[in-house]
Amino acid sequence: MAEVGGVYVSSVNYSIEPVFGTDNVDLTRSTGNGINFKSGPDALPLLDEQNNQQPLYYITMNFNPPGVDSLSIIKLNSDTNVKQFRVDFFVSSTSNQPFVFPPDTSFSSISTTKTSSSPASIGDFTADVPSPLTNIRITILSTTNNEPPQNLKIFVQGCFYPPILEIGTPGWAPTATTPTGTSISTGTPSSTTTVLPPTTTTMNYCTEEKGMNQPLDIQPNQVKSYPLPEQPTSGDINPTSTTPGFNYPTINPQINVTLDQPASLTLIYLPVDRPNHPSNVETFVVQFVYPNGTKSEEFPSNIPSISATTTTTPSGMSTEKTPTTSVIVPPSNKSPQVDLSPNVELPINTIIMITIISTNDQLNPTEVCKP
Repeated sequence: MAEVGGVYVSSVNYSIEPVFGTDNVDLTRSTGNGINFKSGPDALPLLDEQNNQQPLYYITMNFNPPGVDSLSIIKLNSDTNVKQFRVDFFVSSTSNQPFVFPPDTSFSSISTTKTSSSPASIGDFTADVPSPLTNIRITILSTTNNEPPQNLKIFVQGCFYPPILEIGTPGWAPTATTPTGTSISTGTPSSTTTVLPPTTTTMNYCTEEKGMNQPLDIQPNQVKSYPLPEQPTSGDINPTSTTPGFNYPTINPQINVTLDQPASLTLIYLPVDRPNHPSNVETFVVQFVYPNGTKSEEFPSNIPSISATTTTTPSGMSTEKTPTTSVIVPPSNKSPQVDLSPNVELPINTIIMITIISTNDQLNPTEVCKP
């Protein structure tokens, strides 16, 4: 996700300030409470009764230059009272006013309506959304109780241009911050008796139209592993260059990830050549179980023959990936991977089943990091 104060989002502005004690980072942080606005009899209403019922609450998210090439998903958290929202777009030529089609035709996107099982979201932006975007404005149109927004979080995913900043960023060193990776931070395999550390699922690179390169956090109870990794273990299932992975007690473990929002996947891989922590995984398969119970075909992994580990930015410039010592390891020409390009669109509640098929030494999988 694009996080406030991070490498992609420089700041946010509010039409009405949140209550005292609310921190801007709460708006995009996956844990803790969200942004709250004053409620009760002294609070400003949701709509301006003296100005044709115009919305009073909106939040402007300002991107670091050069901005966002394309948006994939904007989603709110499920436990906010916000029922529906609108997104207006800003470009450099109209930085003070929302983008309009000449001569003066307004343009915006309206979210779905929050239900008991699904938060308000926009997951299908039209092709005529301008690019690059310098800002977006999220306007609150309605809430479930007609009160000001409470516990609000905004999750934005998109294909971001390399920011013109010298700031460290989770996932890549500054020299490698390209709009070419989708990192999905997930919960760990879980059961009624064992809780494991958080995991990171890396699904790689933006596509030309609707790529993503921001983390999508998934709670621990959304990820299950059959069987659980061997215990006790000090391993970490995050594919970083410094932490050990997990060892499994059987040759063909299965890892299931249940999506809590629509997703667009391009590449799934298992890093096998991390320094000091090589894995023996040789092949795996991916299958999708859709909410109606039907299953996709199986997608087998392969090991690419290319020797360079480079990616292409939206401007066409090739950028070498340079992981730091504690960040997600990119796919290499030695890592088995499932290429789903140009993208597989998955609905909410889809289960991604990842099954390890073989190892290079015919032993149980070791040093396994989630793809």
